[in-house]
Amino acid sequence: LNPLSFKLAVQDTRPNVVYLGRPCHYTPQNLNAACYDRAWWTNKRFAPPIIDAVDSAITQLKASPEQKVEIIGHSGGGAIAALVAAKRDDVIALRTIAGNLDTDGVNRHHKVSATPGSLNPLHVAAKLKNIPQVHYAGTKDRVIPTFISSRFKNKQGSGQCVQIKQVQGATHAKGWDEIWPQLLETTPKCF
Repeated sequence: LNPLSFKLAVQDTRPNVVYLGRPCHYTPQNLNAACYDRAWWTNKRFAPPIIDAVDSAITQLKASPEQKVEIIGHSGGGAIAALVAAKRDDVIALRTIAGNLDTDGVNRHHKVSATPGSLNPLHVAAKLKNIPQVHYAGTKDRVIPTFISSRFKNKQGSGQCVQIKQVQGATHAKGWDEIWPQLLETTPKCF
C-alpha cells in the first residue's frame, strides 16, 4: 500500500541504484508455486533461502566482481540487508530505516509468535562491526522501537563503525520519504 523503499530508491540520485523486492512479495504466485507456502510470509520470512536469493541477486547485478556495494533496507528489508551484508566481502556500507535488527526482540516486544525458521540479524551483528553503518530509527515508530537498533549496535562491541540516528516524529512508514535526500548526505563511516 505504501511502497516506501521504492519511493526512497527513486529519490537516490547516485549512480547504479537498484531496488530489490523481498522474494515472493512481488511475484505472481502462479509463476512461483513455492510462494504459496505461507511459511515464507510468517516464520521463514528471513530464512536462509530468502537471504541467499537476495545475495545471489546482488551478485548478478554487479557490473564486475571488484565492484563494491552499499546495502539499504527498510523494516524487514533492514533485517535482510544486515543478514546479506554479513555474508559478503564487498559491502562498503549498510543503512537501515526502521530496520528489524533483532527479530526475536521485536517479536517479544509485540508478544507475538517466534519465527524459528528465520535468521536473526542480532546474531550476525559482530560480523558487521567493521562495516560503516547508519541505522535510522523513528521516534514515533511503534512497530520497530528505537531500542532495537541500539541493541544491535551494542552487540558489535566498540561500535566504531555504527551510528544510530533517531529521526524525530518518524513512524514506521511515515516521515521518511520527505527527509530521505537529507539522510543520504550522511556517509556511513568508521570513527
